[in-house]
Amino acid sequence: MSEASSPGRVRSGTRDDAAFVRDLSARVFSRFGDYDRTLPLLLDAPDVRTFVAEVDGAPVAFAMVQVEIGRAGILGDLVAIAVDPIWQGRGLGTLLLERTERFLLALGGARPPTSLFLCVADDNDRAHALFAGRGFEVTDARHGWYAGGQRSIAMRKRLR
Repeated sequence: MSEASSPGRVRSGTRDDAAFVRDLSARVFSRFGDYDRTLPLLLDAPDVRTFVAEVDGAPVAFAMVQVEIGRAGILGDLVAIAVDPIWQGRGLGTLLLERTERFLLALGGARPPTSLFLCVADDNDRAHALFAGRGFEVTDARHGWYAGGQRSIAMRKRLR
């Protein structure tokens, strides 16, 4: 799905989005841990890029990617992706992933391979479908545990 066919638009996140990131994180990530406290702090992190999806000018979703540029290429770690529950299933998660991937590829230029990594709870079927539909593959089905007790699964997508 492209930005033109989606109900929203994506912009870069700023520290002004801290309240939105905190509130949405509290609603969608509370069962996994205290992400409502930690994720807003990443808005100022120099190695983290945040994208915010808006509908009619109001923020409804966000994605955060931590970037490492090294000899192995560009490595992105999708720290978080969250869509307001009333907007789920409308293409905003896909829109955010597409924007994140384009961002990483643009950073890569002529560098070696670019990859995007993420962890997802083993019981988060909606997220699994989103990631698998975008070409992510499981790299470790027993990666670890979230603070809330859910098993995490590591996934990766090679962007080039």
